[in-house]
Amino acid sequence: MSEAGNYSLRPARQEDQSTIRSLIRTAGLNPFGLDWPHFTLAVDAAGEVVGCVQLKPHKDGSTELASLLVVDSWRGRGLGRVLIEAAVAAHDGTLYLMCRPQMETLYRKFGFSPVQEEEMPPYFRRISRLAKVVGGRRKPPEGPLIMRRDGV
Repeated sequence: MSEAGNYSLRPARQEDQSTIRSLIRTAGLNPFGLDWPHFTLAVDAAGEVVGCVQLKPHKDGSTELASLLVVDSWRGRGLGRVLIEAAVAAHDGTLYLMCRPQMETLYRKFGFSPVQEEEMPPYFRRISRLAKVVGGRRKPPEGPLIMRRDGV
């Protein structure tokens, strides 16, 4: 358990799948590719899930830091940082993520930097192009920012 937040991190278990899906849908995050073996969960002293993150593999061989979520009552306690650090520590290769452009400063603190479309693996290139088509009518366009962290 963490002294500061009275929580612990653990790998997700099969019985967590419905909780993961419910949390992600409630938060309005991407509900696709929610495969419990890829998740790390933060649980409180009572065993309730209070946060999650996944290392989501894609068919093109890329891995995405995805589904980062901290429940409202646990925000502001540094749990998001702990979840990001745990995901980064668990993966020694290159990691990608998609976020709102306003989140760039946060993810830069963890070694992520924006990538241009030509530098993206196929999965992220498709998402980037789709966002431009869908968001092209908005002023300014609000597509996701694709960021990369190179492994050590």
